[in-house]
Amino acid sequence: MQWIMEYSKLFIPIVALLGVFIAWQQFQANKTKLRLDLFEKRFAIYTTVISVIDSLLFVTQEIKEEDYWRFMAAVNEAEFLLPDKVVKLLYEAKEKVHLIKIKHRALGRIESSERDDLVAKSEEFRSELEALESELEELSPQITDAFKSVMKFEKF
Repeated sequence: MQWIMEYSKLFIPIVALLGVFIAWQQFQANKTKLRLDLFEKRFAIYTTVISVIDSLLFVTQEIKEEDYWRFMAAVNEAEFLLPDKVVKLLYEAKEKVHLIKIKHRALGRIESSERDDLVAKSEEFRSELEALESELEELSPQITDAFKSVMKFEKF
């Protein structure tokens, strides 16, 4: 009976150590889940931004209203989820996409008009559009590189 009393004294520290071990495992699991959630949100922003830029540059040359607002929402969300250097690049892209949208809209109005004085203006708008699209195309790989630096998920 004496040995039962001796071993029962060890039972409490063993249970406490087991509790600490379980708490540590929960902490690690939650930390990994948080990193995964952050990765997924950042990746969603990246795919939205790059798909809209690529569509604008290589597919339609004009941004759809739905894509424009999806792009703007992703850039705004990025401010809370990404470091400043990435957000700065995204705001540059946002400005260029916005200007391209405005120029396309104005160009459509000019081309639908039959006034001769606006023909020269349309050529000016076309050259401005080409310059903006070229700048946006140069910005796209920079955005990808900036995202690569924050999208590492090495726990797998």
